[in-house]
Amino acid sequence: MFPGFWMGEWLTTLVIHNRFPAKAFGHGFQDQSFYLFQQVRAETAKVAWPTRRETLITSMMVFVMVILAALFFFAVDQILGWGVGALLSLGN
Repeated sequence: MFPGFWMGEWLTTLVIHNRFPAKAFGHGFQDQSFYLFQQVRAETAKVAWPTRRETLITSMMVFVMVILAALFFFAVDQILGWGVGALLSLGN
């Protein structure tokens, strides 16, 4: 949908448009691949990776929210099921 949006504009230039910078252009496939992986490694080094503690806290928050959502939808389903059953019993 938005080419290169998720990894930056350089990916759009390298892969989508098949244009390599002057440093890699004109060389063989191995040189271009090496240059691409160099750029990926450089971009990966810029990422602010979460700590173990942050990952654990976030995972626990997700787990708790999933449990709460499951309980909520279970309650809504039970109430709606009871309501529909009550309406259908009126017809008998």
